[in-house]
Amino acid sequence: MNRIALALVVVVSGCSQSPTSVDPGTGGYTPPAGSDGGHIPPRWETVTAPDDLDHGIADVFPSVVQAAGGDPVQIVVDESVDLSSGVALAVGGVPLTDVAMDGPRSLHAVVPKEAAGRHDLTVSSASSSAVLTEGFEFRHWTGSQDGIDVSWVAAVAVHPALPNRLFASTGGGVVFRSEDHGASWRELGHGLEEKYSNPLAVAPGDPNVLIAVCSGAELCRSKNGGLTWKPMADLAGAHSVLVDYDAKVVYAGGNGFFAKSVDDGRTWQVRRNWRLQLLQMALDPTTPGRIYGLGAELQRSDDGGATWRLPAAVSVRSGYIYGLGVTAAGTVILSHLDGVFRSTDLGESFTSIPVGPPAEFYGVARDPHHPGRILVGHTFGLLASDDDGLSFTLQSLWETTWPALFPTSTGELYAGTGDHGLLRVEADGTTTPVNVGLHAPTANKVAYCRGGSEYGSDYEGGLYRWIDRDKRWQALPPRGYQENRLLSPLLSAAGERVFWGGAVLDPGAASWRWAEIPNVGSISMVIADPALAGTGLALTYAGAYLTHDGGDTWQQVTVEHLEAQVGTARVTSAGTEYYAASGLQVYRLTPGAVWTPVGPPLPATAAVPLGNIAVSISGVVFANSVIYPNPKIFRLDPDTMTWGEVPGVVRPARGSPNGLGAAVSGRDIVVIGMDDVMLRTLDGGRTWIQRPLPWGAVGGSFVFDPDDDKRVLASMAFRGFMRSKNGGGFDE
Repeated sequence: MNRIALALVVVVSGCSQSPTSVDPGTGGYTPPAGSDGGHIPPRWETVTAPDDLDHGIADVFPSVVQAAGGDPVQIVVDESVDLSSGVALAVGGVPLTDVAMDGPRSLHAVVPKEAAGRHDLTVSSASSSAVLTEGFEFRHWTGSQDGIDVSWVAAVAVHPALPNRLFASTGGGVVFRSEDHGASWRELGHGLEEKYSNPLAVAPGDPNVLIAVCSGAELCRSKNGGLTWKPMADLAGAHSVLVDYDAKVVYAGGNGFFAKSVDDGRTWQVRRNWRLQLLQMALDPTTPGRIYGLGAELQRSDDGGATWRLPAAVSVRSGYIYGLGVTAAGTVILSHLDGVFRSTDLGESFTSIPVGPPAEFYGVARDPHHPGRILVGHTFGLLASDDDGLSFTLQSLWETTWPALFPTSTGELYAGTGDHGLLRVEADGTTTPVNVGLHAPTANKVAYCRGGSEYGSDYEGGLYRWIDRDKRWQALPPRGYQENRLLSPLLSAAGERVFWGGAVLDPGAASWRWAEIPNVGSISMVIADPALAGTGLALTYAGAYLTHDGGDTWQQVTVEHLEAQVGTARVTSAGTEYYAASGLQVYRLTPGAVWTPVGPPLPATAAVPLGNIAVSISGVVFANSVIYPNPKIFRLDPDTMTWGEVPGVVRPARGSPNGLGAAVSGRDIVVIGMDDVMLRTLDGGRTWIQRPLPWGAVGGSFVFDPDDDKRVLASMAFRGFMRSKNGGGFDE
């Protein structure tokens, strides 16, 4: 994931380079021709954005997308629907019940079970009707991300006319909107699923029009306040978007093109050249039409993007440049992996500015609170300069990662960080978190404890427990060490103790402790017994150890050591069997306390490490090879004891398999998560049926409630933690 735009600047020592002008209209370069920089008359290509949805619905709450049968939903309609004579709501032709007005444009309704999985939300009255057609479904999955720590905030945008309305995008590919100056947020962004929106801007002429650069380098546009989005295929390769609110112009740049729009992104004038690379852009406040662009080289346009000039070789040693800014006096500031650099000659040459303490330097921005002040964010705090970048002092302290700075058109400053979410920076440099409702779904593993307790972990090192009475997730104490924060530890549950790698947490405890085994080194992983509370198998370098009391005491059961990455357990009439994967070989712990290979190694088309293994109640083994770009699901045929890919799983329309899970009691259920569907088998993988997943969901980890095989907990990329009470729609 591209957290911020990065540029590699390569400098050849001892060499000089004459300034060059780029003519994007011809695709070539011309030498400078006098003081005008050799500008060639512009040749612009016109690109028109696709029509957005004109569906008559101004706002739809996230519960509409996630609602299951019997759930209430709230819908806000715009003035195109006449509500004076009453209104009716339907999904896929199935009427919603208990429709009631709770405001001038707001309605409540209840979703009948018959509407689950259907498309097309229709809002109709006596004189008008509107249909929302693009993928809004009433699903079989629900999930709240309240309480989940927001990690990375990628962009912030606000329109000068509406200072209380903020837009933000997070690293999970989600756009949020706040109507109360950041006090609370709610999720938007249908059409951006599986796309990261970075950066993000509000059009100058219409505060309901947003323009974002999405993953895959697509420029996307919304004209209804971020509710729905459309990509602009003719502007592929985008990396940056910039708004000049004074001139009412929107600029976009990327690999091979520069574009500008004077009608809020409806039409664009585009200049193309293979060498243009505009990963970041900044306006010069002293000269209208002067734009700096940063890519593999620093580039400058003095005529609104018609022509671009490559200044002389930048005197910055080879490395990554993270930030680009221009002071109120027109001085160019670059923040580098190693420090800060300054140019007073339009980027022709740079000098290094001594700044301490040593750290990584990121965002650059003019301070909206103090005219003339330039700011640089780094991992230890906020640096400020009041002398046009000649010297910097530490204005405020923080310890964070990826601090990007977002000065707004309303005179405020926000810092989007990589681990503390969104901070509002006050005039004195103090910061206030504004994260309520923001989340960046990076869900990794999930687990059930007996009795229905739910746990989830994320890729940022966070662990959470679902508190049903509060309808939110509770962040559990950190593990107490940082080395593994970005790893993906195994999350398992034994009774009401949670094992995370080799650490264990008791509910209500203030901190983690190591699950110690006398005279044995660290525990690699713990496989929980789904049938017996407090029982689990620990894999260590000295063999396997069994506990029946949640890790207080351990009994050695094998002396063999497995380099296992994943494991699972299967309940049989003779007791619990434990399985573990080491490399491409799956092993089973037999009643004789010996690890025995289960079939041959997986085919060479699989990749190490395996993402997961699952064993059906009937004993059929499945393995998930998750290495992209070609993840696969394998099944061990119980008759021939040979591995084969699950047929019919990988289809272009459905993407690739990402998740795997099996019921531990009840029916013989195995499920596979795809990009937008879940597959289920009840006969050991011989036949499969499918149901839809929520929009934007990529099924990652599935676990079944040990006491109820209709209850499924899942971690889904771009959606976070989700749950289903009807088996994901298979058990309506």
